[in-house]
Amino acid sequence: MELYMSEVKKERAIKDFNSYIKKERIRLKKVNKIKRIIKILSVVLLALIIYLIKVM
Repeated sequence: MELYMSEVKKERAIKDFNSYIKKERIRLKKVNKIKRIIKILSVVLLALIIYLIKVM
């Protein structure tokens, strides 16, 4: 009985860990998307500033 309980605990811990990793992976994807958008926006802003300086 004791052995069985420890096996159940192990399996539950593994499941929890796997779901945690999945959540982290999704969160990282979101963070990377946001970072990519920020990079693109900063490049566009830089180009706009340079363009405005040249026009003036």
